[in-house]
Amino acid sequence: MKGHGPEWSRVFRIYPDDRELAWEAIANATPGSMIQVVRDRSPFGISCGIEISLALNRRDALVAVAWHYAFENAAPRLVTAYPSF
Repeated sequence: MKGHGPEWSRVFRIYPDDRELAWEAIANATPGSMIQVVRDRSPFGISCGIEISLALNRRDALVAVAWHYAFENAAPRLVTAYPSF
């Protein structure tokens, strides 16, 4: 949550020690979400942007998430995630 910590604490009332809770919620909400943006980062792979609905601490909000794929069939790597207002 470094970098977007203030948004996470304001929207969801979670803090750096809660990062595993946030990660689990993001990981569970991502599968099946529609990819909204694909950016070609040749030769460094692609990044995909999605928006997910997240519920944490009895609060709901949309969260913008970006995943990076270094090469075909690579496991995705979370690039950023932050509440989108």
